[in-house]
Amino acid sequence: MISYDTEIKIYSAEYEAAVKELMTDLQRCLIELDEKKVLRMDEDYGKKYLNYLLEDISEKGGRIFVAIKKGRVTGAVVCKIISDGDKERQITSRPVKYGFISDLIVEKEERGKGVGKMLLSAAEEYFSESGCEFVQLEVFAANSAALKTYRNSGYHEDCFILYKPLN
Repeated sequence: MISYDTEIKIYSAEYEAAVKELMTDLQRCLIELDEKKVLRMDEDYGKKYLNYLLEDISEKGGRIFVAIKKGRVTGAVVCKIISDGDKERQITSRPVKYGFISDLIVEKEERGKGVGKMLLSAAEEYFSESGCEFVQLEVFAANSAALKTYRNSGYHEDCFILYKPLN
């Protein structure tokens, strides 16, 4: 079910407070899913993380899109453009410009209404227009709702990150 009363806009400072709150909510959710118990959330997490993201996309390229319903922010997606990779990739792989979705957040009340798919679509269009070859993202294996959304949107596994507790 697509949410036709929702529009996607490019982030601006007027959405700052709402986006910080969405990011804080996402971090709370991820902390609950974190089996390794390494994630944390300091005071002013939303402010610190949003400032980091804005600086990062300013330096490397990227954009934040927000979903707006009746004047209220109900979701956001953070899009980064990766064009050089890390040193290992520079040695092992051909140069690739790709889009990376670092965060996709939808308010709990708006989930299942197509908002996430609208945000993904905006991100994919932006990446395509920016000359990216593909889109990449990460998701906790335990976040089954997000996995389902991504798979239904045409995403599939590329590699697996495994871990083993030592104690």
